[in-house]
Amino acid sequence: PHQVAMMPDGETLVVANGGILTHPDTGRSKLNISDMEPSLAFVDRRRGTLRDRRVLPRALHKVSLRHVAVRGDGVVAVAGQYEGPSDDPVPLVGIVRQGQPIRTLTAPQPVAARMNAYCGAVAFSSVGRTFAVSCPRGGLVTFWSSDGGFRGWLPLADGCGVAPAAADGKFTLSGGFGDWITADPAGPEITSQAVHAYAWDNHITSNRTGS
Repeated sequence: PHQVAMMPDGETLVVANGGILTHPDTGRSKLNISDMEPSLAFVDRRRGTLRDRRVLPRALHKVSLRHVAVRGDGVVAVAGQYEGPSDDPVPLVGIVRQGQPIRTLTAPQPVAARMNAYCGAVAFSSVGRTFAVSCPRGGLVTFWSSDGGFRGWLPLADGCGVAPAAADGKFTLSGGFGDWITADPAGPEITSQAVHAYAWDNHITSNRTGS
């Protein structure tokens, strides 16, 4: 398991299971790429029982499902990384509801290629009409509508952290070279930008007031 989030009912956890087997004796070596089976598991938080389990089609079993974001109505956005050749045209992003199949989403080919088979984080906007997916190895952040449409992208070197901004519909983005950005996916465009003397790593979060 890679990431867990609470569903809106307050009783169900959604767990992104990357499906990659490792062992302490071999460090981070990936031992089961040929038969890995990533999944999204919906788990009763009190009993630990499995309420639902969603997997990708067998042809996509090398897409390791690693990151999730949950909207207030129960829609889950999921992002992964691909454990096959980086130039394979496979989807890395999807949306799903409990009890329904994962719907995979596709970016335009030049953007899909630039994503470099790796997503780092996913977040819905504060109003939930769009979500952002970061691709730090490709140096960009992609934007998607909640109905599955591709909205656009912004370059961000080593950019991984994504979170809803205080302004409705916008996102806060962070990068490994100190970039701290507010972006509007409607353009998409950068609406404010600062550079700090820090290397921001992996993930950021925001509280209910957006601070």
